[in-house]
Amino acid sequence: MKKEKKKKKIKETRIPFDDRHYIIEAICKSSKYRKRLKEINKKLEEKEKGLSIPPKGFGVKSVEGYHKWTGKIHKHGITTSMLLKEILRAFDVDEGSKELQLGLMWKVYLGKKKAPMNKLYHIRPEYDSNRKMVKLWVEIKPWTNKEDLNWNNISQFQKQLPNYIGKNKPWDNFERDVELYKLYLKVKRDTQNNKQRKKYTAHSRKASKFVYELMMEYEGFEKIQKDFNEKITFDVLSKAMVKCKKRLHNINLI
Repeated sequence: MKKEKKKKKIKETRIPFDDRHYIIEAICKSSKYRKRLKEINKKLEEKEKGLSIPPKGFGVKSVEGYHKWTGKIHKHGITTSMLLKEILRAFDVDEGSKELQLGLMWKVYLGKKKAPMNKLYHIRPEYDSNRKMVKLWVEIKPWTNKEDLNWNNISQFQKQLPNYIGKNKPWDNFERDVELYKLYLKVKRDTQNNKQRKKYTAHSRKASKFVYELMMEYEGFEKIQKDFNEKITFDVLSKAMVKCKKRLHNINLI
């Protein structure tokens, strides 16, 4: 038995009752609006029978009818934005306003009694030339309140930021790891002319493993274990070094 496909829905949002909201409300309650809409529908019918906008719009429960209709008007060189601008132009308001166009779209095309105006907030990532995110801006609108902010949505972008920290908690065993890192730098310096290590230069993981193994034979390693009263395994050591290199940005502490 085939599962029925879920119909696409246009998400409704909280309505910000700002000036633009009431401009749209006033427009849609005027006889001039009804007259202009009637003229637009007449032109659409002249282009193709059945092309006029339904009196109650296409509805918000499913956008399929709306999308099919937009495809039909596009064939005649008409866009939804063109029709909205034509209505706004008659009222001497900014016909290029995306907010007014959006509000009018909900009324004219989707048949909503009250139209939401624009997004409740806006997420704007900033990328470098390599398409790596370097900054993340969250634009708060004049009508935004804290309940509107969807942190799950924002955090998906946040995770792409450099030096992203998931849970902001202290670094466990920081003092121990720093001492191990300083020993790592010392061993790395002492073995820079080591033939075996040079052999691994092209393979950073093998080179690191070679240094880690030597670290465990150094006198300083035994001292660190004694100072922190801990038996440090190779696995603990390698994980600590990976963390230090990443979070300390390979700083030279010796």
